Amino acid sequence: MGIIHRFKRRLIADRTGATMIEYALLAALLAMLIVGTLGQIGDHFDAILQAAADGFQPKEEG
Repeated sequence: MGIIHRFKRRLIADRTGATMIEYALLAALLAMLIVGTLGQIGDHFDAILQAAADGFQPKEEG
């Protein structure tokens, strides 16, 4: 019983796993915010890039 009790006490005292999970949750939240933001401005940004690309097209002379 002493071994189980010591293991349980050591497991509760170890906070490194909790810190890694917190960082993973923050990274996931940041990724969701970036994807959401890019989804919102994606159409507008696509139009800007298309206008820039159209500027590089040779104009027909006639």
